[in-house]
Amino acid sequence: MASPESPPDLDDRLRFLFGKLPAAADRVGPEQWTYLLLDDRPEIGDSISGMMLRVGIAARLLRADPTGTWAEVQRRLAAGTERHAVMDELVAELTPLFDAAYDACVELVQAQGVIAGADLERALHERLALDPTDPITDAVLRDALERLLLDPHSDVAGVPSGALVHVPTLLGGCVLTHHLSDVEAAEGRLVFDPDLAVFGVAEELRTAAGPLAAEVDEAGLLQCTGPAGWLPQLGAGEVLTVRTGDGGLELGTAPGDLPAPPELVSALRAVYDGQIADPPLPLTGDLLTLGVLAADPAAFAQPVAPLAELAAAAGLQQRGREFGHSDDAWTAAEQLAQSNRLAARLDDHQVARAEAALDLVAAGAPTDNDLRTVLGLLDDADVLLAVADELLGSDGDAEQVAAAVALGDRFVSAAGSSARSAAAHAFASLAVERAGRLDDAESHLRAAAAVSQWWLVDERLAWYASDRGRAAEALGYLQDAGLTEAHQPVEVLTRYAVPVAVPGRNDPCWCGSGRKFKQCHRDQPPLPPLAERVPWLEQKTFMYLDLRSGAADVLVDGLADVLAGGDGDPESVLDDPLLADVALVEGGWLARFVEERGPLLPQDEAVLAAAWAATSRKIYEIVGIGYGTGVTVREIGADGDGVRVADQDVAKAVTAGELVSGRVVADGAGGLRFSGVVTAVPRGREDELREVLDAGDPYAVLDWLAEAEYLG
Repeated sequence: MASPESPPDLDDRLRFLFGKLPAAADRVGPEQWTYLLLDDRPEIGDSISGMMLRVGIAARLLRADPTGTWAEVQRRLAAGTERHAVMDELVAELTPLFDAAYDACVELVQAQGVIAGADLERALHERLALDPTDPITDAVLRDALERLLLDPHSDVAGVPSGALVHVPTLLGGCVLTHHLSDVEAAEGRLVFDPDLAVFGVAEELRTAAGPLAAEVDEAGLLQCTGPAGWLPQLGAGEVLTVRTGDGGLELGTAPGDLPAPPELVSALRAVYDGQIADPPLPLTGDLLTLGVLAADPAAFAQPVAPLAELAAAAGLQQRGREFGHSDDAWTAAEQLAQSNRLAARLDDHQVARAEAALDLVAAGAPTDNDLRTVLGLLDDADVLLAVADELLGSDGDAEQVAAAVALGDRFVSAAGSSARSAAAHAFASLAVERAGRLDDAESHLRAAAAVSQWWLVDERLAWYASDRGRAAEALGYLQDAGLTEAHQPVEVLTRYAVPVAVPGRNDPCWCGSGRKFKQCHRDQPPLPPLAERVPWLEQKTFMYLDLRSGAADVLVDGLADVLAGGDGDPESVLDDPLLADVALVEGGWLARFVEERGPLLPQDEAVLAAAWAATSRKIYEIVGIGYGTGVTVREIGADGDGVRVADQDVAKAVTAGELVSGRVVADGAGGLRFSGVVTAVPRGREDELREVLDAGDPYAVLDWLAEAEYLG
């Protein structure tokens, strides 16, 4: 039944929005509306801004509707327009508001130099005639601010107080200082963080001598190199000064005994203490500097002590490029980051369960009763995976992995033979797997499967069975996990799950070793020839990338952001073959696959996969086409007639003389094939792509190749 505040025709509005009448508990707010809209039309998730508008329209129709949107919807429906088309029309009509709000934000911030968030909102309401009570207004403003602050080409930044500032305006009269180290001077390299970090927000760094090459080192610090002699020679005790000028950054020197004015030290501490985050979080050097300049544009008009010294005088600790009042600041930052990571993959109820489980584990010396409580919270597979990822970390911390392994052992002991032992063994499997103990990981999975059927366990048992070459077993586990023939792993494994004649005990083993079957692969079903298993081996690499978690997920998520673009939904591109190809090759995960899963693979597959991992992406010219058989290609810059590559799809898509980018690898039968995605390379841009490929940055490679035509 509708609540007293609900419109009398609520059912009609619900059917228009979602195509059905969802239960009241399933439509209480924007998060639920999002799920319902996506359930009705999954494809609309490709546009984040479009989803924001659709949720805003839902809010108009299900709550107060000051705009008369429902009356307009009814008019269009009565005219015969289908409901999805009506919604699309409304979204299209509202979309220009996004660009108008963004442009207005830029103009307002540039005009004022510094503007408080509330003042900016009021100004936008007036300029664009936005109704503060309209749900669409909130969506439009949120989108404009997010685009403004996340746009790498924007010269607008936020400061800790919540205000927005025009960076060039504030830096116009600013001079900062830095103690140039002997190493920096000798290498012609300037570390911008933290003292000069605010200059690093510029889209292009240059001096009168020419552009600077910027990079972020392993510690996350921005540093630049430039033309020979670009750094001034400092006298004894002098410091480097940096300011902005017409030709870019202007570098000079100043005496080293510069003051730390008490009023400036107090202002800097006030910026830190006045941040909108509660509890306070660590702040980077650029945020501290901009915060001070937002309050007093003349604060750095004359050279003063370097920012790190000012921060120390203000009682702030430094860790790398950040400053905080105590360890509590970094603890709060990690807790916030953890909450954000959990919220990105779980719903609100699951987040609460995951955080409760992590809090109990982190409390120190949890009892067996505590551990059983945690296991009760982990009976949701998504929660268990999220908690395991948090406890195992992204990668490389042996102590963290060892602690998770020990926790897994305690879980198993505390659970005993109860129903909770399924979650205990599942967690223990994830932990020992990360430690490289694959046989133990599989044993834990089998122990979990003996307690109850769980998609998480079935899926991972399928992974192990597939890697070991047991297609029928793997297929059965995937079907138990609920996967159908529409899923690629099922489709691939189905080809190899057909029974094969088993040799007699004293017959030669099917693997070709020359030994008797009973002495060689007695417990391993016969496999097809290696060349026929190539699609299966490729599928194993994809399954590894999907299930490995940790740093692999971090890379895949980052690449998805690049591939989706500013307004795209990263979730919608996760199945793009180019994303997986770049993650495996340039991201290094194909080599990690061989290292980590190689012990499970049939020997001939392990050797072939290692050869694949050693092959980089290159640019080739098509020098011949054999229709129905493949192409002859020659690497750009190489001599000779080229090599024959068996790939009918590419042969159908190209003409002689064209350039393509891809990886030519062994096919398992003495020939060659393309592996992964093959893309067209426009003539005249091959040198540009070669530079990108030589640099090997997976994000840059994906960004370049995503614009090209996929050929196979």
